[in-house]
Amino acid sequence: MRKNPKNFYTEFLSMKSIKDLIKITDYITDRHDTHVNHNSDNHKTIVFDNQLEIDRKLKNIINIANFHTTRIKLNRKGGKPSSPATSIMIAIPDIIGNKKISLEDITKLHNIMIKDTISKLNEIYKLNFTKNEEIKFIKDYVVSSIHYKDNNPHINIILPSIVKTFITIKKEDNKKYRTVDKILKLRLGLRKFSYHTKLLVEQNMLKMGYSLSDYVIKKVRENKKLNPMASMKQDIKEERKKQQEISTKMIEETQEEKKLNIQLKKLVKRMEIYSRRAEEELTKDREQMDLKRLEKNQRLYDKSKDKYELLRKALSSSYNNSPSLNLEPK
Repeated sequence: MRKNPKNFYTEFLSMKSIKDLIKITDYITDRHDTHVNHNSDNHKTIVFDNQLEIDRKLKNIINIANFHTTRIKLNRKGGKPSSPATSIMIAIPDIIGNKKISLEDITKLHNIMIKDTISKLNEIYKLNFTKNEEIKFIKDYVVSSIHYKDNNPHINIILPSIVKTFITIKKEDNKKYRTVDKILKLRLGLRKFSYHTKLLVEQNMLKMGYSLSDYVIKKVRENKKLNPMASMKQDIKEERKKQQEISTKMIEETQEEKKLNIQLKKLVKRMEIYSRRAEEELTKDREQMDLKRLEKNQRLYDKSKDKYELLRKALSSSYNNSPSLNLEPK
């Protein structure tokens, strides 16, 4: 049997055989709620036809489906038998915004949806029905019901998959007559029809004062409250993302610091070499007693030593967090 309905959900179920058609028809028109799924105290099945009318519609659907299948066989075309009918389930939230949907409102929606669905079927598949023929089609072929309960009330509609189209012809007396034109096989689950059916549900609910947006806002907030695990998982995911960003930033900073330390060591080493060379030159000058050159080199040495000390102190204060780096002159 079909799965449990969801809020604001439209499902199309194609029936594979006549047997499926009869079973699902009996299920949705279970007016005495004898099925195990309908045993709850708050479940109520509303059927709009008596059993004789339902059986008459079933016979009409079966007859036209058998006619179509026989015609295919006579034309020697292969393939499996066509689906005799399609069941549409329109599930409605029991509460939209702060407003509970009543049995009266869902009955009103049912009546509107039956008419609008057949009109949309006529328009999309170009069946060429007049308004009277649409009404006759509903009376002869469409089986429907409401399953009303506290949680997820829903509307059930069965439509035939094999449909007669009509054409207007003129006879010699210039009078116009309507007659059968073609017998078409309709694939009702296709997006072009199912999409428009869903839109019709939302539009008609809005006209009755029920807004889908009110339901969506409330549902999202309720899911967040009722599903703390999902919220916790999202928080963990966000925290991991933050930690990953921090870790990446720390790695980048560490690599940059290593590069700067290498450059700084090279600079200090170069300055030590220059200082040692200047001291050697001074020593030579002293030994050779070249007073003028000695004074000149002494001034240069003192000047370079002062600059070296300033640079060393500045670098030491900037990189005092690098214990591996020894900036003291050798």
